[in-house]
Amino acid sequence: MENGFEIIAESIMTENGKYYEIMVAEAGHMSLSDKEVRFGPHLMKDQSQVFQLKWQREINKLEIALGFIPLANQADRTAIEDKIQTIKEVLNHVS
Repeated sequence: MENGFEIIAESIMTENGKYYEIMVAEAGHMSLSDKEVRFGPHLMKDQSQVFQLKWQREINKLEIALGFIPLANQADRTAIEDKIQTIKEVLNHVS
C-alpha cells in the first residue's frame, strides 16, 4: 500500500509442514484494515482449508504459550488472549 501497489490475488499452500502465502500485486492503491494486513484480504475472504489449518495451528500455539504466562502478568496474558480472539473472529466470520 505504502509503495503504490494493490494485492489483486492471493493463495496459500503448505509443503513439508510449512505454510506459504503467495500474493500477486500490481501498481494501484488500496486501503486495508489491520485484520486484512495480518490475514490477507483475499485469503481472509476465501478461507481455504489450508488457511483454516494455518490459523487453527496458530491458535493452538498461542493457547500453549498462554498456559506458561503467570496469572499475575495480566498485560501479556491479555495480549495473547486478544490475538486468539481475533483469529477466532476471522475464522468464524461468515461473508
